[in-house]
Amino acid sequence: MTPARFRWGMLLILIGTLLLLVNADVLSNNFWIDFVYLIPFLLIAIGIEKIFSKTRLVAISYVSTVLLVAGALYVAFEGSRNDASGNFFQSTTLEYGADPSVKIIDAELELDRTSLTIRDATDEIMKARFGELTYKPGSDLQVQDGRASIRLNSKSGTRRFAGRTIQIETGDPDDWRVSFSKEVPLNLILTGQDCNLHLNLATTPLRELQLGADDADVYLKIGELEPQVKVTVTGLDAKLRFRLPQASGLMVTGVDDPAYLEEIGLVKNNGGYVNENYADASTRVEIALNERFRSLSIDFY
Repeated sequence: MTPARFRWGMLLILIGTLLLLVNADVLSNNFWIDFVYLIPFLLIAIGIEKIFSKTRLVAISYVSTVLLVAGALYVAFEGSRNDASGNFFQSTTLEYGADPSVKIIDAELELDRTSLTIRDATDEIMKARFGELTYKPGSDLQVQDGRASIRLNSKSGTRRFAGRTIQIETGDPDDWRVSFSKEVPLNLILTGQDCNLHLNLATTPLRELQLGADDADVYLKIGELEPQVKVTVTGLDAKLRFRLPQASGLMVTGVDDPAYLEEIGLVKNNGGYVNENYADASTRVEIALNERFRSLSIDFY
């Protein structure tokens, strides 16, 4: 049996086995797109096979095929497990219903080249829609001692590596669309890279936002539902735009551009810059930035 015949036989067995597992509901069918990422490895395996097929080291030709099939099985199981919430080719929804025992929400969203819109607060703890041609996140909710801990993870394992290799542009500005409770205070952590983030939290009782995103385009609108709001942004080359209520107090730290800050009505105070009604405002917003962002815009509505 030649290495080429062995290779094609093993690939046919692999595809047949995966189809049987999908039909038996052992695997979901969300991993097929991941096989696109295996094409370079298939070419490498064929190259290794051609090099050693007619030498005394012909066994290496067979080993390369075995490793390729093993890798494909790993990708299939990993992809099916991570995307259990929905098909890559279809939009799906996720909902965590209202719970009177929940007094605060801690949410962590791990993004990677994913466009996110947060707006329109809801009666539920959280509602989300994930668009077609986007990876559906792994999701988890834990409720303990009045605290709801939510985690959405866009990619892990092979998905994280693959996401940096191939990106499908859908043209949809909100690949993920999320709404949080309009009654329960929210602490939110967002991390990712090359993200488009439209965060209209005017109707969401935001207490704290920690944002870490390189090359991100961030729009953040804050309301007057909480007396104290803390926003921390780290990341390289992020484009930032903030909108705040006209009557809110504002403190900005980490920005070395006195001319712009004075232009929008801020004055230097204790290592930062504040507006004139910061001390007496019913809603105070503290924004901590680093020096590595690309652009900054702050305005009041």
